[in-house]
Amino acid sequence: MTAISGTIRIGEAQATCAATAKRQRGAAWPYFVVMAGLWIGGAVIGWVLGRVLHVDVILAACAGAVIGLLSYRTVCNRLVVWRFRKRLTGTGTPLDMPARMEMTPEALTYELADIAKRGRWPAVSELFRAKGYWIFMVQSEPWFAPDHFFKSDGDKRAFLREALSHMSPEARARSRAAVKFVESSV
Repeated sequence: MTAISGTIRIGEAQATCAATAKRQRGAAWPYFVVMAGLWIGGAVIGWVLGRVLHVDVILAACAGAVIGLLSYRTVCNRLVVWRFRKRLTGTGTPLDMPARMEMTPEALTYELADIAKRGRWPAVSELFRAKGYWIFMVQSEPWFAPDHFFKSDGDKRAFLREALSHMSPEARARSRAAVKFVESSV
C-alpha cells in the first residue's frame, strides 16, 4: 500500500479555490461580462426612464445601475449552475448520484456515488438549515441531508434528534435551528 501523511492547517488550501472553481464552472470572465452588462444596461435604462418621466437622469441612472448589479446575483447563480453541470457532464460525471447518510454511536457516514466519508462525532461542529437542506459541518466540510430524503417531518425530526444526541454540547449549542426544529414536535 502506498500512503502519504502530514498535517494540513484549516484554510491553507484556500488559495486553490480559484483553480478548483475554474475546473468546476469554467473561467470567471463570462461572469464579469454579465455583471458589467447588467450594470451598464441598468444605468442606461434608468437614464432613459429618467428622461421619459422627467426626473433627475443622474439619480435614475444610478438607481438603474444598482438594480442591474442586484439582479446579477439571480442571473449569475443560474449561469454558474448551468456551466457547472455542463462541465461535469463533459467529464462524464452523472448529474444524479445516489447519496446516503448513516449514523452510528461512533460516527456519521456520508456516501455519494463512489465516495464514502466517515466523520467521528467530535468532528461534527454544527448542524444547520439552508434552502431545503440540513447541513452537517464535519471538520469544516459540508455534508448535505436534503429534505426530500425524508418521508415526513416526523422522520426528519427523528433523524435530527439522533444526530443531535451524538453531537457535543458545544456543537448542539451552535445548532440552534436543528434543536428548535426537533423540539417543535414535543
